[in-house]
Amino acid sequence: AQNTTTGVKYKTLQAAIDACTAGDNTIVLLANISDDVTVNETAGVNIKIEGDKKEYSGTINIVGNSTYGDETLSISNVKFVTSEKNHDFIWSDSQNAPGRYCNNVSVDKCYFVATGDAKNTAVGLRIRQGKNIDVTRSVFEGMHSAMQMNGTLDIYVVGLEIKDSKNGISASGQNTLVVEDSRISVEGYGVRTDGANDSEASIKAATIKAYLPVV
Repeated sequence: AQNTTTGVKYKTLQAAIDACTAGDNTIVLLANISDDVTVNETAGVNIKIEGDKKEYSGTINIVGNSTYGDETLSISNVKFVTSEKNHDFIWSDSQNAPGRYCNNVSVDKCYFVATGDAKNTAVGLRIRQGKNIDVTRSVFEGMHSAMQMNGTLDIYVVGLEIKDSKNGISASGQNTLVVEDSRISVEGYGVRTDGANDSEASIKAATIKAYLPVV
């Protein structure tokens, strides 16, 4: 991977992420990658991972450090692929301190596909108690669900295609969710917002074909 902001090349994506400093950092994938990586969100450090249409078959673990600051993480043009059962591509778990409260995460123009043992078991994004999560212009295929968002505020989804999958988007618990201009064709639920706590959902210009379109 290469940090095109500084021009420095690194042997691994993790090394490139760890070397990011205050300000804007753009990391470009130079080859297909299978390693898991961890992004520690740090105040003032903005990281963009540009996939350049390379394949990524690991897990990106986002550690929020409870900052809820102005730092950003953006991921674009990555082809996420797996045949591993129960695989999560992008993951952040608030119950596993210091992984709490990831925020300002955007995913754009990415392709998520699960095949083999992973079909109908893999999840694109699984985030607990995050904030400001944008997923745009991306495709999900063969997934258990495109997004599993629990107790996450300000989820903005636009221009998604979710197909040949078990479910679409789950935003359980206390959430605010906007879905626009998206096509969802799945077996189970299309958009799910039920849960123990109040949630708000707005669905506009979306085509949903599912056994339970909206729950």
